[in-house]
Amino acid sequence: MAEPETIGRIRTLAHDLANLLTVLEGSLELFERQSAGNPAMGKLVRNMRLATERADTIAKQLREIGGVR
Repeated sequence: MAEPETIGRIRTLAHDLANLLTVLEGSLELFERQSAGNPAMGKLVRNMRLATERADTIAKQLREIGGVR
């Protein structure tokens, strides 16, 4: 079993990562609206969304490890 301090740090990291992703996702929404009609920018937005979705999955896994539901 992991030490309580380690679990606490994992919880903190998961929480911080989730907060950063919230900011990124909001910024992506704005960027997507402003770049409507530009296929190159649309591709960039899609790639950034995929990256944030993957990071969100990692944050969820960290929360599970930390015992946060």
